[in-house]
Amino acid sequence: MPSLFVKYPYLINLETLLSRLYGSVPPLNTLINIPRFKRHAVDLLKSAIKGKENRPLAESEEVAIIGFYLSLIIANATGRWVVNRLADRESKWFITHAITEESALLEKIGRAVGAKVEYLGSLGNPNGFCVNIAVFRGEMIKECYPYRMPIPSYLRGIEALRTQKRWMLVNRIVSRGYVYLNKRDLVRVLSEFVKKKILELADNYSEHLNEIPEGLIKEDVERLKELVRNVRGFTEERLSTETIIKAGIREEFFPPCITNIMNSLLRGEHLSHAQRFALATFLLNAGADIEYVLDIFRHAPDFNEKIARYQIEHLAGLRGSRKKYSVYSCDKMKALGMCVAECGVRTPLQYYFREYRKHLRKTRSFHDQGGAALSGH
Repeated sequence: MPSLFVKYPYLINLETLLSRLYGSVPPLNTLINIPRFKRHAVDLLKSAIKGKENRPLAESEEVAIIGFYLSLIIANATGRWVVNRLADRESKWFITHAITEESALLEKIGRAVGAKVEYLGSLGNPNGFCVNIAVFRGEMIKECYPYRMPIPSYLRGIEALRTQKRWMLVNRIVSRGYVYLNKRDLVRVLSEFVKKKILELADNYSEHLNEIPEGLIKEDVERLKELVRNVRGFTEERLSTETIIKAGIREEFFPPCITNIMNSLLRGEHLSHAQRFALATFLLNAGADIEYVLDIFRHAPDFNEKIARYQIEHLAGLRGSRKKYSVYSCDKMKALGMCVAECGVRTPLQYYFREYRKHLRKTRSFHDQGGAALSGH
């Protein structure tokens, strides 16, 4: 059975581990020069980039932890998308393991990743907080929640899930400032805290890149970049500007809500289902072709070309019911928390075409005035 830190290496501070193992903290260039540590770090990144369901096994707890922290440094050298991809895969690997953990242990794990979790169960009462939800054949049906989180902590955990109805506060059991959760839902919320923690650690460890001689990781970084090319279709160095030009899409006329979602995606951040739907349907209805939309979604840390292409073609009406999906209305965008400005329109698409028409009128007026001046009128 893997130890806690083998499964969740980010729960322990690297310096704490090194002091415990060696009595001091060796330089990172010394650690990364040890084959078993670097090999596990690179294997972790390869597995994450490929989107593997299982994380590669480490030969020991020491290798699992040190390899994980070294992977953060190598990921930073490879590109931000790889950092986001690693955080995304670790959060998914967390879900796989955490759902089988003892109930009381999840409270400690939650607090270690920055979530304020309280386990309400006990040996005599593992169910925690129970509420009556219905009466069936004269018997009261109860639903029990072994965990609770303060509302602010819960809201921080569901930032990426907030547009999904099931996570909204109005659809949760809330009492006296706490949100009550069953084990499965708690694990899902904690996976978002895991993602945040890994991104924070990666930012902290990016500062250590200058401590590593370039030659120590150069070949590994190049191989990982080649792997990224195979998965994404391009790397950080090659943005998809050619596709944008060919598509005839004018991003400068996008409404603020779409620009906000687009920028998050281009930074390699994880989008919610509603954000993906809003962006994809907007682009398709604005006249973008499948390849343009697919190229934009290559920036997603959980990008899978086969799945993404199918979903985009489905929204475009090329698969399934053959119905082309419409853009969310502004009222819907507001209800889902994606509206960021009052634009005086009913849909994001209406804003785009309004601004585009303004531009065309100005351009036409400019040419007309120029033509008149040249002709002497």
